[in-house]
Amino acid sequence: MNKILVFDTGPIISLGLNELLWLLKPLKERFGGEFYITHYVKEELVDIPIKSKKFKLEAFQVEECINEGILKEVHEQQLLSTTRKLMDIANTMFYANGQPLTIVQFAEISSLALACHMRAQAVVIDERVTRELMENPEGLTKKLSRRFNVNVNINKEKVMQWRRELCDLRVIRSVELAMIAFEKGLFDRYIGRAIPGVMHPKRELLDAILWGIKLNGCAVSEEEIHRIMKLENIN
Repeated sequence: MNKILVFDTGPIISLGLNELLWLLKPLKERFGGEFYITHYVKEELVDIPIKSKKFKLEAFQVEECINEGILKEVHEQQLLSTTRKLMDIANTMFYANGQPLTIVQFAEISSLALACHMRAQAVVIDERVTRELMENPEGLTKKLSRRFNVNVNINKEKVMQWRRELCDLRVIRSVELAMIAFEKGLFDRYIGRAIPGVMHPKRELLDAILWGIKLNGCAVSEEEIHRIMKLENIN
């Protein structure tokens, strides 16, 4: 494996909405490798929102990360065929009433294709369905049944094909990146002095980070947050 992380759209958005894009530079320095995004992810992060009003500022901030080389954009034509192949497998893996369920989108699957192509250490994805599709596709069947309120069946041959294509690719979320940053002291600047009315500023800061990321798109449960807080054991 190479010292590479490939980012999907969601984690960058989550960091941006929490004004935490600045974390990428020190995290990359400590990682000692490269952070990549595909051209299709860049379109979702910059090209499309920069034409809007609501997310134009975030688009400028992401573009700055690209211009500074913190995030490197990859636009390889050969990724197109791999992405389409993975899309076809994923979107024909589950069926309801005899019809395939479309459960993934092009940009996120392009991230998987690039991560496999580059033999990356991990792909950074916040979207719950895609993450569970990578980690436990069989377990996703019941969740899809509840979501669509219909009996969902899984094609086991597609599952085997999916696993062969991904080659045990690891997935992490923006919440894991934030935890690494927290443990390495990158958030200490927020607790350099006492905050009136806050008895345990470091613990409250961690709680704020976790909930901020959850409420801005990262698929992390309340139970996970409680477990993380307990494991960190901060006074």
